Amino acid sequence: MSGMKIVCCMLTRNNEASLAKAVRSVMPHLDDIVIVDTGSEDGSVQTARELGARVYEAEWNDHFGEARNISLKYADGADWVLVIDADEEFVWKGETGLKEWLGSLARHTVVAFECRHYETKDDRMLAVTHVDRLFSPRHYRYEGGIHEKLVAACEGIQRLNAQCPFASFRHVGYSSEFHLAKSRRNMRILGRELQARPSDGRIHRYLAAELHHVGSYIECIEYANSALSLLAGSDAYSRAQAHYFKIMACLHLEQSLEAEQAVRASVEDLPSYPDPYAIQIEICYSERRWEEAYAWYRRWERKVARQTEFLPDHCGSRADVIRRHGRIAAVKAKKIEETFGKEVREMKVAILIVHPQLEADREELLEHLSLRFKDMPYEIGLWSKPSFGKDAKNWPKRSRIRWVEEQGAEQAGAKFAAACRADILWIWHPNERLASEWDEETFAETIACGGDVLVRAYSDRLGCEWTERRIRVAANSGIADPGLSLSRGTAGIIVERPFVVSSDKRNAYREISLGAPPIQRMLVAFACQRY
Repeated sequence: MSGMKIVCCMLTRNNEASLAKAVRSVMPHLDDIVIVDTGSEDGSVQTARELGARVYEAEWNDHFGEARNISLKYADGADWVLVIDADEEFVWKGETGLKEWLGSLARHTVVAFECRHYETKDDRMLAVTHVDRLFSPRHYRYEGGIHEKLVAACEGIQRLNAQCPFASFRHVGYSSEFHLAKSRRNMRILGRELQARPSDGRIHRYLAAELHHVGSYIECIEYANSALSLLAGSDAYSRAQAHYFKIMACLHLEQSLEAEQAVRASVEDLPSYPDPYAIQIEICYSERRWEEAYAWYRRWERKVARQTEFLPDHCGSRADVIRRHGRIAAVKAKKIEETFGKEVREMKVAILIVHPQLEADREELLEHLSLRFKDMPYEIGLWSKPSFGKDAKNWPKRSRIRWVEEQGAEQAGAKFAAACRADILWIWHPNERLASEWDEETFAETIACGGDVLVRAYSDRLGCEWTERRIRVAANSGIADPGLSLSRGTAGIIVERPFVVSSDKRNAYREISLGAPPIQRMLVAFACQRY
């Protein structure tokens, strides 16, 4: 909307390293940027001015609410203020702009956003919380020395709340290298706030969080308990945080019984809050209580699927691990059909042999497969790079095996699995043989963990092992796909691949190995006697 003015307000102090990213992330969405610097000794002020921000200096009085209200004072004529911290980035994913989205909201609306907290060293998401960051400076001001909240600037304002589904904040300020110093600062300010407002449950829950961060777990539990006794039942967000840090503090103290009691108290208080369910899955899984773990997993899945409330998410970043553990618990608890939709012995397997012309003994391989898959329906397909010509296509003429025409192995596998209506696709390499015993439980557990197979390869001079994702749920199979990332646990199925390459196959092996990891290229080189 052309008549709407949005101003960004930001505080900074020694944030030269991250300030530019923060400012550039908001620039496309607003009309002006106000930065209040509270005593930087680095190049923050110069960086801010070079980026076109209006910079003002203010004395730091250990009071975030006071400093933020100073920044609002300089937001001249703003209809809306967007607040961002100097260690954050604003991420917009809307098809239209922020102003267009704001056009339908009343001016006394406060807009909340997801704030996603990341670890800097590995870009791992730590948690998701929610923050009020977009509002009219004519209607609201800040109150509180830390974890400051928005309050009405004058009487008669009836607050409306909204959440923006198209934007989030990416925050690195709670990464491990900053956490201890920030927690100490925060506890100092919170201690002063507690003296002024000893019955404010939110201060107690913030103290519980900071005490957890610095490892003072007994005190964390004390403040979490006092927070839960003081917080209103309607303040579900703060109550959820208090429950979470109490549970985690119990676990750090190795008080598993107390942790489980805290989980149950949280579930009774806030049945739709998913984090306690996820934690209970992990407790039961670690103690090999498979049926309980699976039961909690089913409950957690339902809560996540139906989540509509505004609640913190500390366990969402571990969703892949939780799903893997839940599915393994299902296998151990003999709940395979409930989890995957059918029993393992009923699943049809599409075995795609890639580069079959490199197989040393095709008849022996076919016999090996028939023995190992004798209790399951399966079909065999073949694929090789088009550049290898007709040599790879001899198998189907001698055996009832499908040849699959595609440019790549992934496309060939998907096409083959769909053609034979398979539930599971297994990518098989030439000269491989199953080296481990396996049964329905092992196979189901491998599927649950995302399909990793341990490959042991060796030449006459060198050997090594690695994991590859060889087994996967076929598209449109009706089997529930774990959909996990590739970093999983120890593989339960092992295949062995000897690298003894005859002279007529050396060129083909060398061509195939060009895109392989270095250790595999070295194996091929040794096998082809190129060392």
